[in-house]
Amino acid sequence: MVFRERNEQGLGFLTLRSDWTPVDMDGLSLVAKPSEPTTPAQSGRMSNARRHRRRK
Repeated sequence: MVFRERNEQGLGFLTLRSDWTPVDMDGLSLVAKPSEPTTPAQSGRMSNARRHRRRK
């Protein structure tokens, strides 16, 4: 949830999901989404663009 606040940015964040957290980056408030863990099966997959380049 974003709301008005008396700060440089003029707004603040409240999160309802415990895995998303507000983070202060050089005075700018951002909401950080945790990265998804990669499994070995996922890291070996190729993108569509790479698959297309390999066909040539």
